[in-house]
Amino acid sequence: MEGNPKIAEVKNTMPSSGDKHTWCGGAVIGLFKRLSVQDISLDIRMQRLERELHRAPDASAFFCARPLQAALGRGPLLMILAMLSSMYFSIGLRWMQILKVNGIRSFRHYRFSVEGIRSRGNSTYAHVQNFGILKDGVDIRNSFWHKSIRQSMSWQTDGSIILSFEQPVQANGFYFVTDSTNPELDPVLFHVTASDDLMRWETFGSSSFSFDWLISYHDTRRIFVLSDQSYPTTFMRNEVEVFDMSAPRLKTCLLIIINLIRTFTFGLPALLGLSKQEFVAKRVLQSGMICAGCVKTVLAIYDPYNRGSIVLHIFLTIFMALSIQIFDDDRYFWGSLLVLYSAWAIIGMRLANNVNIVYAISVCSVSAMILIYRSRIAAKIRKHALLDKKVYDSAWLSLCSSAENANLMDMLREELKEFAIPLRGEARHYEECTCKKRIESESSFYDEKDVLSGTCYQQLKRWYRLRLPVRSLDRLYAQAACVQCIMQERIGFWLDQLAESERLTSEEKRVAFKWELQPLKSAEQAIEKALRCYKGDGSRVVDICRQRIVLDSMERLLKLVHIVKDDNALHIVRVKDRMTLPFNHPSMQESCGFRAVLLNFHFLTEEALSFGLAGHICEIQFTLNTFADLCSAESHRRYRSYRYLIRH
Repeated sequence: MEGNPKIAEVKNTMPSSGDKHTWCGGAVIGLFKRLSVQDISLDIRMQRLERELHRAPDASAFFCARPLQAALGRGPLLMILAMLSSMYFSIGLRWMQILKVNGIRSFRHYRFSVEGIRSRGNSTYAHVQNFGILKDGVDIRNSFWHKSIRQSMSWQTDGSIILSFEQPVQANGFYFVTDSTNPELDPVLFHVTASDDLMRWETFGSSSFSFDWLISYHDTRRIFVLSDQSYPTTFMRNEVEVFDMSAPRLKTCLLIIINLIRTFTFGLPALLGLSKQEFVAKRVLQSGMICAGCVKTVLAIYDPYNRGSIVLHIFLTIFMALSIQIFDDDRYFWGSLLVLYSAWAIIGMRLANNVNIVYAISVCSVSAMILIYRSRIAAKIRKHALLDKKVYDSAWLSLCSSAENANLMDMLREELKEFAIPLRGEARHYEECTCKKRIESESSFYDEKDVLSGTCYQQLKRWYRLRLPVRSLDRLYAQAACVQCIMQERIGFWLDQLAESERLTSEEKRVAFKWELQPLKSAEQAIEKALRCYKGDGSRVVDICRQRIVLDSMERLLKLVHIVKDDNALHIVRVKDRMTLPFNHPSMQESCGFRAVLLNFHFLTEEALSFGLAGHICEIQFTLNTFADLCSAESHRRYRSYRYLIRH
């Protein structure tokens, strides 16, 4: 059977000699010589740089794909975390003291004052048979330790009852016995105050109180928040109503656990940040928040009075942990903090909790300042990039002012649309080849016995189906060193065809087009581009082997594009038309206005197939002298800063 006409045509365009593969071996040897002087491979270097990207000189918590890790590597945040850890540790110690004290307070005089009765009348007289003070649920008068202490109970003219002792007694509760008369006179709204001198009275209890799990007071003996709500006094006569104000042990223990978790959640990341283990510190923060949320869930089950506020705290804690996990982009991270803590501030106002309000407003203010600062720096970078774009746009408009060039622009636009491209967006390096699908069915791959003519084509068919990307930079650079030799030969072939079509002399060639063999993209730039733009995916860096051809006219650029399009030695996988697009097109915003035609392709030559290079993608750039003269190292640096800012 006849051979594949596509492969045969490619063979005819390549130099034929007994050692036609010597150049490829020399390229690999040259690459290995360069790699031998390196301490580590490119893949290991990229892995290390990926782990330390947030410590780069230009990285910060404001411009980094890992804002939290960048912040954890800075001293100010570590100091804040250490302060928060010490604060929660002190709160935990206070709850331990509360558990030990058990809400016990010591006074000489206790007063029972009625402010409302069941019939909603104006009577403030205490219609009760008895009033007493409790310690750990036991009446003081029946306590073994206070039996010898004299006491007296008297009704005052304002209707209140004062229970006095000859010396201060400890108490953490009170009770009263309903009167045997009309139940409509029973007290439902009342307060219990205490004093040592009958002059300065402190609130001891009330008809309604709830456990103060937010520890609003600094006094470790005050663990309840008192309110003016009515108490549902029983209708039974001569019944005892008991009010236990001792520390609930289960809730207190849960709060101790929560504050210890918070202590480690903020303290341990501070130590890990000092030891340059920011990723572990981030995991500790997330794990600590989740654990604290779980313990708060148990607390909400056993504390029905504060269940609403606890559930809100649980949601905020979980959303904060999710924000740390999901939003690795600095803009979304600080924006999510602003939204979360604004909600926290509103909740603090709703709950009338000053601690929550101050804490939330502080975080909101810092997040807002960071976003404003970031926006100003980003605006400055965009401003410089747009200044360069205006220069390119002015040159492009001047070029298009000619009717001939405008017509050539339209022809070039139509020419580029005719490319049969399976991937107009994303392009990446694949194992061997992602060629046109008809390669699988071409009969030229078979010999007279219908057997595949070589293992190269068997691998080609299998790898096309698998489409495994090549992410190893070491492998990509080894391939690029060989592909560059093929590319050098093909570019020379294209330019010779262009010169022959116009019958250019040597002097005219130097004016018509300019091309110098460019070295491979530096490893530092490839690693930086892979990390900043493609999240560490080296297979998407498709310009390791790249060349630029500068032409003097649109007519020659159009001819050269047509020559490349008709070249069967390559397969184009992506076209970027930055020459004919209007200056307000989004693609021109990304390129800062620089005008060129970019073609990404892989070779189908015999050498590329034999050496396993058919999956390596190269880049060729066609531009005009008008735009190449405007491009400088400084403008390219600004372009890179802008590209990393938009992460494209």
